[in-house]
Amino acid sequence: MNRRDFETQLERLAPREREVMALVGDGLSNPQIAEQLGITRKTVENTIVRANKRFEPRISRERFVRIWTETHRV
Repeated sequence: MNRRDFETQLERLAPREREVMALVGDGLSNPQIAEQLGITRKTVENTIVRANKRFEPRISRERFVRIWTETHRV
């Protein structure tokens, strides 16, 4: 998946899904994301599942983090 495809896929996400997935991409765990956003761990898990369904093809968390890191370097 190239950068443009990845960015296009991210655009399909709802704002909260993008927010959660950005934190996933930054390497935070589900409990850390929940604490930072003030939501439950289950909500984080459900949001990740919903977001992942929008990716074609679906990608693992590890691959998402790798691509996120490659495409969002400062």
